[in-house]
Order: sequence, then C-alpha cells, then structure tokens
Amino acid sequence: MAQTLSGRAPSFSPRVEELPRIRSVKFGDGYEGRYGDGLNNLLLRVEVPWNSLTQAEFNSFISFFRNHRGIAWFNWTMPGDTQNRKWVVRSWNWQRTQDSPANRPTFDLVASFDEVADLNG
Repeated sequence: MAQTLSGRAPSFSPRVEELPRIRSVKFGDGYEGRYGDGLNNLLLRVEVPWNSLTQAEFNSFISFFRNHRGIAWFNWTMPGDTQNRKWVVRSWNWQRTQDSPANRPTFDLVASFDEVADLNG
C-alpha cells in the first residue's frame, strides 16, 4: 500500500506546471494535426519549497524521498487542492539555511513532484 507524505506544510505556495503530453503530425502543406498522448495526458509538475526545516523535519523528508527513490509513488494533497493525487519525487535539492546557528542548523529543501497515473492503487 502506498504511503502518504505528511509533515510540515510547504513554506509558501508551490509552483505548479501543467504538462500536456501530445503527439503531432506535420503535413507537407504546412498543416499540423495534434492529439492527446494517452488517457492521462495532462499531469502536473510541482516545485515544493520548505524553508528553515529543523534537523528532524529535514531528515524525515529526505528519508521519505530516498526510500521512494523516484520510482514508488505516494499520496499527497498539495496546498489549496482538495484532491489527493499520486506523486513521485525524482529530484530534490537542499542547503543549510543562511545564518542558521551551528549548534541548531536548519535547512531549506525544494522537491520536484511529478504527478503519475499508475494502474495500481
């Protein structure tokens, strides 16, 4: 059974990109035909930022992403959405928050979520 990503809400609204997947055919007279590639041809990509995560929060997110390895999907409801969707995170980047104290460092994390349309689930 798939896991659900929980934890602290993102620091601010995620950046959402819609990715319609199409196929097209170009004809010799300049015309072009386009059609949707598959049943689920409009999926989302979302950049999700978290700022000033504590060490425990940071470790929790990183472990979750590493355990899923960009392959296994998980459930997550992005802020402002009412629908729980299936996602994979194929990339994430992080850095220590600027001016965070050495004895209690905090971290900034950005993860790229790709919506998936898996059959199982």
